[in-house]
Amino acid sequence: MDTSPIPPARREREEKNKKNKRRRSHVNWKWVFTVFGLSLLISMVLAVLSSTLETMNIFVGFIVLLLVIALGVVFDYIGLAVASADAGNFHSMAAHGSPYGAKGVWLINNAEKVSSFCNDVIGDISGILSGAIGATLSISLFAADTPWGFWGDLLLSGAISAITVGGKAIFKGLALANSQKVVYFLCGVLCLFSRKKQPQKAKKKQK
Repeated sequence: MDTSPIPPARREREEKNKKNKRRRSHVNWKWVFTVFGLSLLISMVLAVLSSTLETMNIFVGFIVLLLVIALGVVFDYIGLAVASADAGNFHSMAAHGSPYGAKGVWLINNAEKVSSFCNDVIGDISGILSGAIGATLSISLFAADTPWGFWGDLLLSGAISAITVGGKAIFKGLALANSQKVVYFLCGVLCLFSRKKQPQKAKKKQK
């Protein structure tokens, strides 16, 4: 057996190769393409819905705008809560056979994906869409070739940004303080959907 020491240059090269392999393994390309497809699909659907605002009442348009902003804020809250939650309690619940425990462990183990979907996909799309809705409402409210058009558009855009950023800032503290409760609530939602699917599967097996 060759016991001669490894040359420093070769050792350095091997360490670099190990680091490069680790870096490559951190990128989950399957998830990247899934997020890309979901973002494209959701953006197209929401863009079609926002285009109908031109024919809607202005009051209805403002309600839709507030709902879109709220959607982005709530999903940002969920993403941060899951990312900061502790899996210890849910491991204990899972050990006692609780379905909430299993769902909670799954959510926290996949916190990166949950946070990416909530914060990056839904959050970013909501931000872009709220800006587009704001521009549509501004055109409906103010004439573009008048001073009111410029200042009205500026004020509405600033209000949208302020509400979005302020809402996220408020809910970030709440997400960190109530992360366990948020994950528990999400477990209940997931269990509810899984219960609805089970009777359908049973019916298919009987057929």
